[in-house]
Order: sequence, then structure tokens, then C-alpha cells
Amino acid sequence: MDTTVNPNSTLEGQSQEDIPLTQKSSQFSQSLRSIHIRSIVAQDWFSVQKEREVYAVLYPMAQGLHHIELSTPLFGFGRNPKLSEAYNFTSLSDHHLRSSISGRHCHIERDALGITYLHDTSRFGTFINEKLVGKDSPCRLLNGDLISLCDPKFYAFIYVETKVSNDEFPAELSNEYLVSNLVIGKGAMSKVYIGKKRTNTSIAVAIKVIPKKHEIVGSNEEKRSTSEAIKREVQIMLSVKHPNCVRLEQLYESDSMAYIVMEYIEGGELYKRIIANENKGNGLGEEVTKFYAWQIFSALDYLHKNGIVHRDIKPENVLLLTKDTFTVAKLTDFGLSCMKDHSLTTFCGTQCYMAPEVWTNESYDSKVDIWSFGAVIFSSLSGYPPFSESYEDLKLKDQIVRGRLIYYKVWKHISTTAREFVRLCLKVDVKNRLSAEQALSHEWFNDPIAEKAKRVVQSYAD
Repeated sequence: MDTTVNPNSTLEGQSQEDIPLTQKSSQFSQSLRSIHIRSIVAQDWFSVQKEREVYAVLYPMAQGLHHIELSTPLFGFGRNPKLSEAYNFTSLSDHHLRSSISGRHCHIERDALGITYLHDTSRFGTFINEKLVGKDSPCRLLNGDLISLCDPKFYAFIYVETKVSNDEFPAELSNEYLVSNLVIGKGAMSKVYIGKKRTNTSIAVAIKVIPKKHEIVGSNEEKRSTSEAIKREVQIMLSVKHPNCVRLEQLYESDSMAYIVMEYIEGGELYKRIIANENKGNGLGEEVTKFYAWQIFSALDYLHKNGIVHRDIKPENVLLLTKDTFTVAKLTDFGLSCMKDHSLTTFCGTQCYMAPEVWTNESYDSKVDIWSFGAVIFSSLSGYPPFSESYEDLKLKDQIVRGRLIYYKVWKHISTTAREFVRLCLKVDVKNRLSAEQALSHEWFNDPIAEKAKRVVQSYAD
């Protein structure tokens, strides 16, 4: 209880004139102290109000999490965080993941200078933009940082400061989407960020950012600006409606940049699965390869029948929906795609996956995609590419135009039917090469695994 003193008050029965000077001095000092106390109380009140002001919001990236307004100097996370202001993850739908979260997993601290730090106190780790913070090691949090718990790929929250605007992106985009600082992909000229819709909890998106003022030179027959290429990519993606092709959501533009918002595919690239350490350099094997191959041929059959040639099929452009093995596979990156309403002669694509007719500057058609995906299947079955600059006996172009294939001992574990199927996809003579429709009818897909792929895709599409 605060004590206040009236400087004009007197002892009972005494006038001001009757009070000794020393007593008057004492009362005056007491009055000054009272004023000082009231001043401190007021300062503390304003300080508390300032502390309670929301300085940042954590937007959820996972199912079952809630958005959190940060307004206190300390905020804890964990199953038993033991802080007055904390989040305990009781609503997290992934119960296995929740059991991996430590009792006192991490906490966020806001210092007197307005700088925010994340402190990791967990057993299995806390990550900022997929980088491990390190136990008992504070790491500064910046506007747009992505926080993960236990697994760098388990995105829990995007940290967004209330008084910091993201001028890097157009206002129209920022009003609809939150863009994180995490770059999940890079191209020759583009970057892909992970973000989320503001209005949908845990709906992640991929945002591809492309500079517009460049010229792409393909050959003497085809020169175009990136602006034209972007418009073509968007036009094609808007026309594509297939469960095994990545879906476009929105396009935003500034004077110098284009921003393509697409569905986010969390399972990553097929390439990374093929080279994963657990495969010991032997690829994915026949069963898993067939499961993905049926899906991509289904996409190619759809594209080709709708007059679209992809022209840049490679393991990096096949994305997997989830981290599960038997998941939906999707084609992405339609940046080099085109409508086959005219003769195609442009030298483009990724060289070790380019068909012979592209190397020899002949006109070509949709079967260039069959060759490219045949090379992907070869790599997935065996763990090594069919054609490579590292093979020193022949130049890459000669390997491809001759259709020279090297079979190492891993192929002893691959069925004769699978080997024959790959050879039919990698026929140098286009007339003898399979179409996508013929590939789907091949006996290699007359198999329970192909039926399983159909069911998984159908369930996803529904």
C-alpha cells in the first residue's frame, strides 16, 4: 500500500507557526519522498504497459497449433514449461511429435533494447530456418524466421514482428500470405520461400520469386525475356489440373519481380530420396520406383494429351507430397514447358537428361519427356545416372546420341521386365520410344504396386 503525505497537514492542535523548523523540514523531506514514490509507481505502471504491448505474433504452421501473441519479456514452450507465460502443445494433433517435445523445450526472451532471442533447452533440438540453435545457446529471432521443433522439417511457427513491415514483397501478397526467411529451393535466377496463408491455419505454400528483367537465350530460334517465360509458365500451370502436377495458387508482380504462389510439397525432391544415405548408393529399388513412375507417367499422359511438353524432367523436378515412402509424386517447374502447337527445336533442359534429338538440333515432340523420365527411372532403380560427364570414355553428348548404357551389379536385383521398360523409354529412335500412354499400358505396371499408386492418388484427389 502506497503512503502519501499532504505537505500542508499539521499535528493535531498545532498551527503551522507552532511547529519547529526542524519538524517542518522533516515533513517537507517526507513529502518529497512520497512524490518520488508516486513517480516510481507511475514509471513501473508504464513499464508494465509497455511490456504487455504485443511485439510479435507466432503464426502456426502445423495442424492443431494456435497463434500466439508475444507481449512479455519471457515466453516458454514445452510440455511442462514452468513459466507464467507459456505454450504446452496439448492441442498438437501429432501425438508422437508432442511426446518428443521436452518439458521445458525452449523459451523466447525480449530484452530492453527490443531484440528477441530464442533459447534452446531441449533434448531433441529447436531450429530456426532449419538450422539447429543448440542447447543453452541463444539465437536472435528476426522477422519472418521459421521455428521448428525436434525435426528441422517440423515447421511449428513463423515469427512476425508487429512493427516491422516486409517491404521485400508486394503489399497485395503480404496481405494474403506470410513469407518466411527460409529458402527451400534455388534456380538459375529464382528463389523459392516457404510461407502460409494468413487466413488458413497450417496451410503452407511455396513462393517462387523471379527477377523479370533478364533475357533467356535458348538458341537462335528462341530468345525471350524472363517476363515472357514467367507468363508462359503461369499460363501453363493455370491450365493444368492433375493431382500429379503442382498446383498454382496466385501470381503477383512488381516492376522488377514476379511472385508465383504454389502449393507446398513437404516431402522434398525425388533426387534427395535417391541419394539418401540409407540407400547406400543403390537407389530406391524396383517397388518404390514403380510406385512413383506410374504417377509421373499419369501426369505426362495428361500433359501430352493436352498439348504440353515439360522439357525439363529430372529428379529435382519430381516432388513428394509427404515424408512417407508411398506418397503422392508431383511434377513441378514448368518454366521450360511449352505448347506443342509448333515445331520444337530449342536446345534446353538439363543436359544429362536431354534426349538425343535435342542434342542433334532436330525438331522434337513430347517424347523428349519420355527419354528424360526414362533416365530418372534408371537412376532411381540403380542409384547412378545412365549418362554423366563423369564417365570419361565418352563425351556426354556421345553417350546420349548412341544410347550407351552401363549396367553395374545392382541391376542383378532388378527384374528383366523393368530393364526392358527402361530400354524402351531410352530408345534413340523416337519412333521406337514409348509414349506416355503406351508406358502406362506396359506389363511392368501390371502389378499390385501400380494399383496401390492409383489408390493413393485417387484418395488424395478426393
